This record gives sequence, C-alpha cells and structure tokens, in this order.
Amino acid sequence: ARLLILPELFLGGYRALSEAGEACGLREGSPSIDRVASIARAHHLAIVLGFFERSANGQLYNSALAVDEDGRLAALYRKTHLFGSAEKAAFSPGERLGPIFELVG
Repeated sequence: ARLLILPELFLGGYRALSEAGEACGLREGSPSIDRVASIARAHHLAIVLGFFERSANGQLYNSALAVDEDGRLAALYRKTHLFGSAEKAAFSPGERLGPIFELVG
C-alpha cells in the first residue's frame, strides 16, 4: 500500500469532548505530528489522519492532516460541519471546504 487513511480524531481522540481535552490539542510541528511525518518518510507512504487541533490562536478544531510519502505536509482541513451539540460545544468549525491536493499519483 502507498496510502494509509486513519480515522477521525485518530490523534487525540474524543477526549476533546470533555473538559480534560482542553489541554490536549495538537499543533502542526508537535512531536506526534512530526512522528507521523517520519513514519511516512521511512515507509515511503502517504498518510491521512484525523486529529484534535489547537490552533496558534487557541481555537480547537476537529482536523485532518495529509502527509505525503516524503513526510511533507500536503494539506490541512478543519471540519466545517460539526455534528451534534457535544461536537459543536468542543470545536470551532473550519472556515472553508477542504483543499484539493495530490498525494501518490
């Protein structure tokens, strides 16, 4: 396989829906995100995964990240249509629909 797709909130999980989750948001460049990039490079594998993101301004997002087979960020998407009251209370909605990008040909 040349593409690995992991589930929504794979990194961070649904603990974001509780008060304890407030401190758990990841940012681009965090050790967990860097580890995913190194796995992609080591296995020459593109990876798409969901994660609980805390933006630079402190907003919380249900996000997805695409890393290419060289470990470079290919795309970042913040979920725009949040489901249910718990998700709407925990996350801010993204501001635009997902980007178009190419990973493995």
